[in-house]
Amino acid sequence: MMTQTVQTIYNAINDWAPFDSMESWDKGGLELGDWDKPVSSALVALEIDSGLCRRLLETPVDLVWVHHPIFFKPLSQLRYTSDMGRIIHAFMQHSTALISSHTNLDIAPGGVNDTFITHYGLDPQNGTALKGGHGQCFYDINMSVQELQARQGARVVGAKQDRLNHLVVACGSGHGSVRAAAEAGIDGILTGELTYHDEQFCAFNGITALVVGHKESEELVIPVMADTLRAVDPTLQVDLVPLS
Repeated sequence: MMTQTVQTIYNAINDWAPFDSMESWDKGGLELGDWDKPVSSALVALEIDSGLCRRLLETPVDLVWVHHPIFFKPLSQLRYTSDMGRIIHAFMQHSTALISSHTNLDIAPGGVNDTFITHYGLDPQNGTALKGGHGQCFYDINMSVQELQARQGARVVGAKQDRLNHLVVACGSGHGSVRAAAEAGIDGILTGELTYHDEQFCAFNGITALVVGHKESEELVIPVMADTLRAVDPTLQVDLVPLS
């Protein structure tokens, strides 16, 4: 089997979750590193945090693949003691490459949103895209709020109902989806996070919202990401940051 490089790994990710499908405001792709660097070990995680940086310093890998990008705005200065300085220092110590897949992975078949949907016993293929918002609509499902809540210990806010007929499932932030859900006649939304005003809107508009946490709604995809890399090359050493 051919030696893998950052470029070949990037190409495999792109085949699943094309980078040109990212939202116009989004960032991602190869954020740190060189295309021709050989890759024999990789780490998959939701995002870069202090624990992952410590792990890189103690146990180096060739490549890290995450969901959340680290660069959204241009840097005008960098302090080595800052969060960004510590991240870049950890990656530079062993020339570790960093690839991020954000909104392109959200919408990819079997990606973040599909994995979230499947976790709740729904089939992504039975959903329809929420017009004017983020997420998938499922109609005539007659699901118990209590049973949905039990899956991940969701916080239930908004309108009080025992069962839901029409549900929007939106991983990550559901902020841009509550008004669209109301317009679509939806009576429930399952998502990672909402603002206080989103919750009040739901209460006024007969929508029961189940809020599981931004991280909790997205981290279910991490094992899928790891399996994707293993499928590229079974000899790759692929580790993942454990789910919470």
